[in-house]
Amino acid sequence: MALRSTLFIFLAAFLIPASTEARGESIRVSDGVYCVGRGNWGRLKALSDPQDSNVYLISGGDELALVDTGTGVGIEQILSNLRARGFDPNQLKKIFLTSAHFDHSGGVIPLLEQFPNLEIYAGEPEVAPLRDSDAGYLGYSLLSSMPTLEPIRVSHTPSDGEVIRVGRVSVTALRVPGHTPGATAYLAEVAGQRILFTGDTAIGDQPVGKGILGTLDGHWRSNVTDLDNSLRRLFHLNAEIMLPGHGRWFKGRRQVQENLQHCQWRLDFLLRIPDVETLLMIGEAPDPR
Repeated sequence: MALRSTLFIFLAAFLIPASTEARGESIRVSDGVYCVGRGNWGRLKALSDPQDSNVYLISGGDELALVDTGTGVGIEQILSNLRARGFDPNQLKKIFLTSAHFDHSGGVIPLLEQFPNLEIYAGEPEVAPLRDSDAGYLGYSLLSSMPTLEPIRVSHTPSDGEVIRVGRVSVTALRVPGHTPGATAYLAEVAGQRILFTGDTAIGDQPVGKGILGTLDGHWRSNVTDLDNSLRRLFHLNAEIMLPGHGRWFKGRRQVQENLQHCQWRLDFLLRIPDVETLLMIGEAPDPR
């Protein structure tokens, strides 16, 4: 029990809430990429609902895309932030989900109500939980005062390495299972820079600790071996900017690789613990016979 409690504390830096702060507007990350929504996790100023994931805007000129959508509670603030940057929400064409988790996907429904032709991209294993409103898989119970779950229909399940166009910007979908089976990272080539959206696969160095990973849990079928392989893959992409699903982001190839290395070190620590998947209730339950 003591070891399991220690493991929970070790991983649960991801769940530590920050104090509520006033909502902001948006932040320019680089040419063509903006953070238009985020919660207050990591003691940062919330730009939309305090429980939102980071929500990023990719501008490809005549087309726009969002990477993740937050919970949906702050969607009007997100759209307001987008307009304040001079963008027309009617140019939104695509949503790239890094996972099915509700703090990333909850905004899909209210966005589709306003923009019914939006194309929704997600990893294939995320399709059924989104369609079936699987509260456990979506991490719905970890959030408070959320809208009622509704089915989300995914339009596209990109193959690994598939290149998707957002106007003049190319976005490559990368399967990075571990946090969830269908976790997906996106590598965008924007204004000559390689920008990596890691979701909760790798959150990196934050005020709550170094090398933070998205919470691993059996409810969404986390797999530490898969995560190990995914982190190694991300490290070798040589991205110049890393945009995680929560918290602050990282610029410069050296800083990106340093943060991914810290995530790997954290996972390596977990992998040295005997039978860690059972302790964390990850994977299938052991046969009681």
